[in-house]
Amino acid sequence: MRAALDSNFIIYAEDMFADARREQALQLLERIPAELIVIPVQAAGEVFNWLIRKGKVPKALAGERTVVWIERYRSQPTTADVLKAARELVGQHDFQVWDAVVLASAAEAGAGCLLSEDMQDGFKWRGVTVVNPFLDKPSPIISNLVKQ
Repeated sequence: MRAALDSNFIIYAEDMFADARREQALQLLERIPAELIVIPVQAAGEVFNWLIRKGKVPKALAGERTVVWIERYRSQPTTADVLKAARELVGQHDFQVWDAVVLASAAEAGAGCLLSEDMQDGFKWRGVTVVNPFLDKPSPIISNLVKQ
């Protein structure tokens, strides 16, 4: 099963001040096979923005750190089909636009789960289950990912 990463997961992995969540994110990244990880380009863009604005990382370095994510793992572009699918999430499930784009990208990439702290844990859509990897008792989906 492929796992897509939401921007908040990547931000925790990048944030030197996130402590416990940073450690959790980094441990999961070490245990999930790299070929199973998908980075929605929308999420990468959000990370780039966060690194500059809130992380106070110089723009050039923020750009380099963002590119590492989309080169190390499979990236999923925001296509016209992704945007059309996101429209359904916004209209029928009251998603925020950019969260909808990330989830639709995960579905387009064939991911079975989206690791996200911001979206509703357990929400299922088009074969993708939203999983909050930072809960005290994480979903069994996490265990399945690290066993592959």
